[in-house]
Amino acid sequence: MYGKSRPSAARAAPAPFSSPGARADARFCQNYPISQYGYGNRVSIERLAGMMLELQARGCHNINFVTPTHFVPQVLAAVDVAAAEGLRIPLVYNTSGYERWTHCACWRV
Repeated sequence: MYGKSRPSAARAAPAPFSSPGARADARFCQNYPISQYGYGNRVSIERLAGMMLELQARGCHNINFVTPTHFVPQVLAAVDVAAAEGLRIPLVYNTSGYERWTHCACWRV
C-alpha cells in the first residue's frame, strides 16, 4: 500500500490510501501515477497499521482504501494490528467499480 498524499489537517478529514497496480488503467483517474507507475513508498504491515493510528490521532474520520483488491490480505493484517492498538474509526473499501462478493466477504467482522 502507498500513502496517497498528506492528509488534510482539517478536523474530520478522510484518510485515503491508494494502491499501485489498479486493473482499470483509467487515464483520467486522479491517482493514475500511483495506480499505474507505482509512485509512493512501500510500507510494512506494521507501518501501515501505525499510519492508520496516526491519522486517527490527527482527527481523520475514516480510513479510505482506494482500489485495494490486490492488497486485501496485507490490509486486513494491518487492520488487525491497528485495531489491537486502538483503531476505532470506520474503514472505507473504495473499489471504484465492481467486486465479486467473495472478495468483499473477507472484510466481514
